[in-house]
Amino acid sequence: MLTANLLPPEEKKAVQLEEYRRLISFFGARAAGILMIGLILLTPSYIFLSMAQSNVSEQASAEAMLAEKLNLREAFSDAMQTGVLLKEARLFLDRRGYASQSVKTFFVRSGSVRVETLSIARGGDVAISGFAQTRDDLLLFQKQLQDSQMLESVSFPISDIIRSADIHFTMRGKLKAGQEL
Repeated sequence: MLTANLLPPEEKKAVQLEEYRRLISFFGARAAGILMIGLILLTPSYIFLSMAQSNVSEQASAEAMLAEKLNLREAFSDAMQTGVLLKEARLFLDRRGYASQSVKTFFVRSGSVRVETLSIARGGDVAISGFAQTRDDLLLFQKQLQDSQMLESVSFPISDIIRSADIHFTMRGKLKAGQEL
């Protein structure tokens, strides 16, 4: 079927403008509806986020004032320094401990001699006190100390050497140069 528009050109133009107006109002109404739905859905989120942002900024300013009042920067730097010191101490303490050769020499059990105290002064003076069951054990201990090449001299009081049994002794000596604990 063939249709022909027999209207005069001015009315044809009016019909065409009406069609354009209806298309524009149709799509405009749809766009306005979508915009309204978007605003309805996004407005509560926007309000909540703006309130949360203002609350966070208030809390941040309150925390900054409190941190300034309590000198938290200094406390933080002190804590960091303490952490570094603890790390260094942990590294030192994690190493396997060992006794020096000098201490090994002094505390070697020789027969029935028991070393109870050992003190070494800065100048290298050594004092060892302990208990020996017999004079022979004490003299053997003295010989071991002299043979150890750690001490220049080893001397016991005569009162310790005179006894024959159950001797509480105190030995004095001097470390050789270059020997340390």
